[in-house]
Amino acid sequence: MRIDSNASYALAIKTTANNAAIKSGDATNTGGQTGSTGASATRSSRSGATPTDFSHMTRKGLADWMNSKIRSGEMSLDDSTVFLGMTMKIPVGAGRGDWIGLDDQEPVNFVQKAQDGIVWARQNNDTGLLKRLETALSFMRQDQGQVRGIDITV
Repeated sequence: MRIDSNASYALAIKTTANNAAIKSGDATNTGGQTGSTGASATRSSRSGATPTDFSHMTRKGLADWMNSKIRSGEMSLDDSTVFLGMTMKIPVGAGRGDWIGLDDQEPVNFVQKAQDGIVWARQNNDTGLLKRLETALSFMRQDQGQVRGIDITV
């Protein structure tokens, strides 16, 4: 068994452009990245390191990240409300008895969703929502590319 917390060279190259784009506020320039649909866009099979990628994350991945931040005390429940709203996806035709849960299949660009929400809040003069979305975007920029977990399974 090999435990290595360093991401591989290929992973570092692949995520550098995407991380820089998100931290600079340009979520549309993510280099056309595609990858796994788990908590991050990429996973290094060599090292097991999982960098956080909010531009290509599932709703369940966002909920897991948010819950870990709340449990660690890094995020308040008030700060989590915007993220909680972003994890929701209720189909138009959903009714009683239909399964509505956290989607762990479809990757979503949460940075772009937050930026779109900020534009909407400014246009509609919703200062409360604007502040919450800016805080959420700040959390995302701070954690973008950070290793969130290491898989040591053999």
